[in-house]
Amino acid sequence: MDTTEWKWKTSDGLEIYSKAWLPSGKARGVVCLVHGVGEHIGRYQADGEAMAGAGYILAGFDLRGFGKSGGQRGHTPSIEVYFDDIDSFLVEIIQRYPNQPRFLYGHSMGAILVLAYTPLRQPVVAGVIATAPALKSALEEQKLKVFLSKVLGKVLPTLTLNSGIDNNMLSRDPKVAAEVDNDPLCHTLVSASWGKSMLRAVDLAFENAPRFPLPLLLMHGTKDEIAYPHSSQMFADLAPKDKLTLKMWDGFKHELHTDPEKADVFKVMIDWLDKH
Repeated sequence: MDTTEWKWKTSDGLEIYSKAWLPSGKARGVVCLVHGVGEHIGRYQADGEAMAGAGYILAGFDLRGFGKSGGQRGHTPSIEVYFDDIDSFLVEIIQRYPNQPRFLYGHSMGAILVLAYTPLRQPVVAGVIATAPALKSALEEQKLKVFLSKVLGKVLPTLTLNSGIDNNMLSRDPKVAAEVDNDPLCHTLVSASWGKSMLRAVDLAFENAPRFPLPLLLMHGTKDEIAYPHSSQMFADLAPKDKLTLKMWDGFKHELHTDPEKADVFKVMIDWLDKH
């Protein structure tokens, strides 16, 4: 396995950091990763190793305002700008790894984004993996933050709020919370416009679920206290049954890919990739 890093510019001039994990031999396809809130692509080392070991390239980028990418921390001007950035990243992947089947893989915030993005932008990918999409979450219960996001997202879009995520809820592996706490590239900052944009993304995901156009592997831990598991079932009830594979992981927390039995999770993902 090898890794590579590069940077590219968004349509509005921000510098975006990207990283890929490469298999030793000929690649079977490229899995294009969109990460969760407050984190960055560098946290997906285990995913990269598992994918590369199975012959797949795992490639991802730090969303604007996160990790090593440019922009105000935790801010996006709109949901359309996030969609534009995913478009641009897929162009990067086509140029770097031509003639390879491509898949989208989103976790948490990234899972919301790929579920909302795919029916609207119709990307040329073979399928989508979404893990722990926060379609219903603890944030919804913080009524003041929801109100501020909706109102201030228009009048004070760059106002900074705290996401309020408890890192102890991420994984049953106790080392994970400590690693995130001590990771200088992780943060809890989000803007009012980010909140407004993500609320819109959730609405778009549910609205367009019946028209989801591609094979979808949707997975969620039953003990996820950050992104509520029943919301994945709600999405599954709306999505086309001939395209959907739903897998609920009993007892797992939010980050399926960092829980102690993550090897089992990667096996299900890789088996699904092999079939598609």
